[in-house]
Amino acid sequence: LRRAIPSASCWKRRSTFPPRPLRGTANKPDLPVWPVCNIKININSNSVYTKAILDTGNFLKEPITKIPVAVVEKDVLKGVIPEKILNNLSNIIEGKEIDLGEYLSKIRLIPFMSLGKENGMLIGIKADGLTVNTQEDVVFIKNIIIGIYDGSLSKTGKYRALIGLELLENKGGNEENEHIRTVKI
Repeated sequence: LRRAIPSASCWKRRSTFPPRPLRGTANKPDLPVWPVCNIKININSNSVYTKAILDTGNFLKEPITKIPVAVVEKDVLKGVIPEKILNNLSNIIEGKEIDLGEYLSKIRLIPFMSLGKENGMLIGIKADGLTVNTQEDVVFIKNIIIGIYDGSLSKTGKYRALIGLELLENKGGNEENEHIRTVKI
């Protein structure tokens, strides 16, 4: 079964599903090249911008609502999420009592598995929206959870967030997700 990826336009060429990394650069012809996009995260009327990589292996979802999760480095979220939350991620995971204020209803626990970590846990925050700006269009995703990663996702700092291709391909993997697409001029 072959189908085109309708909105993965930050890829340098169209591909089939599942997508494969682009191959080659002038200096390293055998290494895969993953597309990097600009994103804007909106939480409680605050916004932050960063670069994200389209991660074809990111199928992470909040287990109860099945809302997709975009993973973002903790340092990027300073200014949009209170320091009290960002500095107490492990205490929140352990269930220690912390006053989360207005964020209490937005906090989610996201179990995950990855290489080297079978039973990992991320703190997630229900965002008001995520805007993904690719080379050809802008995609707004309303139903999204931001997983807070306490570390660096890229050795070079080229990107600071991971978004799943599913977010662009099928409106966030949730039929109730509002999805707006506009073409950049």
